[in-house]
Amino acid sequence: MGAIAPEQAELNFKPAQTGRQTSEPAVWLLGRLANFSGWLSANELCQQRGLPATETARRFVRAWAAEAEPDVISGQPGYKHLRHATLEELCHFVNAMESQARKMTQRAENVRRRWHALAGAAGRSVSAK
Repeated sequence: MGAIAPEQAELNFKPAQTGRQTSEPAVWLLGRLANFSGWLSANELCQQRGLPATETARRFVRAWAAEAEPDVISGQPGYKHLRHATLEELCHFVNAMESQARKMTQRAENVRRRWHALAGAAGRSVSAK
């Protein structure tokens, strides 16, 4: 795995049709990842984009990757275009996202219940959603 052959470098890449407007940085990220079969770390992507490898810049990369879904997966090694992902990498990404979603949902439910307990003691109420 690694960089693609030079004759493939001009891949005619189009983001997935999601009905959303895709920003220029997200399109740039998609193009970089589509033209590289391996993983690229946030620091590497920052460097390629001409940004300092700061936490703020890495947050931008995370935001671009989120905007570029469903074509980009992420993990410990960094970011990768879905077309280059192995089944194992895809499963790992999906399992991690589903686990995170369960934890976030549980936290939201716990906070809602706690608020109701506190509000009930104060004689207030709130509707869920």
